[in-house]
Amino acid sequence: MSLEKEEDKMQCKTINSFEGLEEFLSKKKDVLCIPEKRFHDYEGQVLNPDTFDFAKWFREKHPDVSIDVIKADGTADLRSGDYWLPLVLLAGDVTFQVYLGIVANYIYDKLRGSLNHDKASVHLKIIYHSAKDGKFKKFEYDGSVDGLTAIIKKIDLNEFIEE
Repeated sequence: MSLEKEEDKMQCKTINSFEGLEEFLSKKKDVLCIPEKRFHDYEGQVLNPDTFDFAKWFREKHPDVSIDVIKADGTADLRSGDYWLPLVLLAGDVTFQVYLGIVANYIYDKLRGSLNHDKASVHLKIIYHSAKDGKFKKFEYDGSVDGLTAIIKKIDLNEFIEE
């Protein structure tokens, strides 16, 4: 599948384990934002910059879906107009495709206040459990807002992630 622009990068891979798995299983939430090791010179786990803003927006717009944020050592402080969404673990009734639609709605809500020439990128990571083979899969996207929208519209993501 071709992406909107060359700088749009998408990857999907099977993973055996991930940090936060035990806490994820114990929380029983539909969506769980987890910290990750972000900086090579920082030992601790950090949350992405938009984590708390996204979680607050998510709770307001989708009160029927539970979301929680795992405590971290800190929050990354990035100075750009990009959207650094939290690494999330999906469970419950939230499907991969539904979650991407929610992310697109969040980004468009944020873009309503931006200038037309502002071209922010989206940085997104999702870990989900594949019902088909019982494995955990990780989806990563770094690219334009238009590229993410094109992915959502052009492919059956549930079929794509089962590869």
